[in-house]
Amino acid sequence: MSLTKKWKLILASLSFALLTACAGSSGGSDDSSYDDGDDAAAVEGGSSSKKAAPPKVVIDENKLKKTEDEAMAATEENHKLRKEIFDAKNKLGIPVERPDAEYAFPHPFGCSQLGEDQSVTQKVLRGLVHHPNAGGVLVLGLGCENNNLAVFREVLGPTSPDRVKFLNCQDAEDEIEAGIALIEELKAYAARFTRKEISISRLIVGLKCGGSDGYSGISANPLLGRFTDRLVGEGGSCVLTEVPEMFGAEHLLMKRAVSAEVFEKTVSLINN
Repeated sequence: MSLTKKWKLILASLSFALLTACAGSSGGSDDSSYDDGDDAAAVEGGSSSKKAAPPKVVIDENKLKKTEDEAMAATEENHKLRKEIFDAKNKLGIPVERPDAEYAFPHPFGCSQLGEDQSVTQKVLRGLVHHPNAGGVLVLGLGCENNNLAVFREVLGPTSPDRVKFLNCQDAEDEIEAGIALIEELKAYAARFTRKEISISRLIVGLKCGGSDGYSGISANPLLGRFTDRLVGEGGSCVLTEVPEMFGAEHLLMKRAVSAEVFEKTVSLINN
């Protein structure tokens, strides 16, 4: 069955959806020395000369910290201005544009899975359906898979019939038409909600490997580390799951352990 036709739907398919949260790898090196080796001699006209080492770059830590603080202040000021504009539009009755955020999560699993494999798929799909940012969810099933709608609903638990709808494709004469009709109902339901401020302590961010390169350890990883420290300091949470990417930096995690128990769990995680 092709799902390439442009639907505006929020889809949690029953075949497979996998969200992974992982960290960027710790690349880079603290050794900024230069060594051109024994082969650095350039021969020209019968004479050889040693290539000169490039000048060592000296970083002014105070200047760097000042630049970082200025960038952070500018970002916070930008967020403050955007909020003031948003609030002003609401008070004046000016419609505020809402982002178009319908996503499909097709996947190839569920038909022949058994045991733990199927259980993992079900847990991932259950998380998608119950995700607090999903205003409406359409769960699609073929009808013949091991993880069929009846089986999955037992794992899913209770849901609101207004927010979560189900479609067994083999039961529909035209599954595309039936799916679009259900999507329209979900869109109307989701449109009733408005944004509201909540405490940042309720924010949970998953860190994902975005394709590591030579700058990961220089810029990307330190930036995410500082973000994580700040978010956790405000009561929020970050999820880091790619254990091999922690090697070499595990001491940074261990010294941030909130208790001796968490410290020992971190040590066990790395060693085992």
